[in-house]
Amino acid sequence: MELDPPQGARASEPSSLESLQDLAASFLRYLELRLQLLGSESRETGIHLLILALLFVSVLICFGGFVIMLVVFLLYLMMLILHWEWGWSAPGTRRGASAYQYRNGGSLQI
Repeated sequence: MELDPPQGARASEPSSLESLQDLAASFLRYLELRLQLLGSESRETGIHLLILALLFVSVLICFGGFVIMLVVFLLYLMMLILHWEWGWSAPGTRRGASAYQYRNGGSLQI
């Protein structure tokens, strides 16, 4: 009596080396697919980060404009409340007289 199994039964039984090769091949395929997915996701992530950066910069620009306009408005209110002169008549002139004439006591000649 033979103790060896028939040839067909032996061929269907994978050896430990073949199972390790199959395991390594499937792991490498899994790793390859994961890296492909990571590459496509990083491309999308880069686009999203660019859009977020543009939005952040535009928010900062709008906030800066708001702060500047707030300061201008507060200065305007102070000018109205305290009756400050400003603009072309800021040096303290009256009725269009130049600062030099006003300081030196000169009169306007029409």
